[in-house]
Amino acid sequence: MESKTQERDEQFLEALEPLAAGLGRFCRAQMRDQESARDLAAETIRIAYEQFDSLREARAFQSYLYTIATRLARTERKHHDRFPMITEPIANESLSNDLSPELHTDLRLLHEAIEQLSEAERVVIILHEIVGHSLEEIRGIQGGSLSGVKMRLVRARKHLKQLLDVEEAPQPGIISASISQTIIKSIA
Repeated sequence: MESKTQERDEQFLEALEPLAAGLGRFCRAQMRDQESARDLAAETIRIAYEQFDSLREARAFQSYLYTIATRLARTERKHHDRFPMITEPIANESLSNDLSPELHTDLRLLHEAIEQLSEAERVVIILHEIVGHSLEEIRGIQGGSLSGVKMRLVRARKHLKQLLDVEEAPQPGIISASISQTIIKSIA
């Protein structure tokens, strides 16, 4: 009996390991403060572990993790009203000290704008721009068609562009590579 449990634990850890960093960034972007993000990631992993045997396909594990995290974050926002606009202390906590004051302000405004997106838009922007998943990986996580993912991303970028009142967005997306890397560093 013990060897079965140990084997199951090893399979779970093997499936989780390559996804852990992305899940952490996703949780951090959803919750904004470090403690809530850790709680969200831990609860997501706990639920995934408890239900691991119910997965029919190993490749569904990534989608399963992000679905759990998204639902838990939604519940947290609904019931505890814990998704406020970023305050200066939270913004300072989440950003590294080696950034210029202008970049701190830009990132704070970006986080505030992301918070105003619908859940579907927020999730697709976070998965693509912050976590770094490809469109195909996002399709696997969110389901639907590849063209549906592309449309959600286009709409999210357009809405974010409107919220930020940006004249012209850099290509390929609204978030430049340098800002994406800075966000990733601040969230990781």
